[in-house]
Amino acid sequence: MDEKFLELWGNLLLSAARGKKQTNDIFRWMQSGFPNLNETSDKPGFPDFKDLSEMFHRLYGLDQLSNRSEEYKKMSNKALKDFQQSFKDYLCSMGIVSKNEHLALVEKYEKLKAKCADQEETIKHLKMLLDSKGTNSAETSYQFQDIIKNQGDLFQKMMNDLGHHFNKTGLDKTGLDKTEVNPEKESSEKEE
Repeated sequence: MDEKFLELWGNLLLSAARGKKQTNDIFRWMQSGFPNLNETSDKPGFPDFKDLSEMFHRLYGLDQLSNRSEEYKKMSNKALKDFQQSFKDYLCSMGIVSKNEHLALVEKYEKLKAKCADQEETIKHLKMLLDSKGTNSAETSYQFQDIIKNQGDLFQKMMNDLGHHFNKTGLDKTGLDKTEVNPEKESSEKEE
C-alpha cells in the first residue's frame, strides 16, 4: 500500500478522534471524494483540514511547485487520483465496498427479484392452465410416450410387411429380381 496514503490516512484518523463534530465533517468530506484536498485553502467546520491539505502537498511533492502552474495542476490531479485509488484499495482490503458499487448491486438485485417474481407468476398461470384442461405434466408425458411407442410399432410392422412382400414377389431387398442372372457373377463363372 502507498506509504503517503497511509501516513495521511493515519493523521486523518487521529484528527477524527478529537471530536464528534470533526468526525462527522471528515466522514462527509470522505463521502464526497476528498474535495479540495489538493487545494491549500481552509474548509469551514474542519479546522485541521489546512494541516491535512499541507501534509498532502508535502507527501505528494506539491509543496515544491507554484499552485498556479500547469505542472502543479497535473501533479495535484494525479496525486488526488492516486490517493483516492489507495483509499479504495484500503477499504477493499477490509472487505468494504463503495456506496456506488453497493447501490448498483442493490439495483441489479431488485431487477432480478422482479424478473423472478414475473417468471413465478407465469409458471403459476401455465400450471393453472394445464390443470384446467384436465392434464398434468406426468399424464402428458405418458401420452407422448404412448404415441412414440405406437409409431415405433407401426414402423416395425410396415418394415416386416415390406420384407414379406419382397420375399413373395421374388425380389431381394434392393428391389432386383432374384431370378435374374447377376451379370458380374456370370462373367466370373466364364473366366474360370
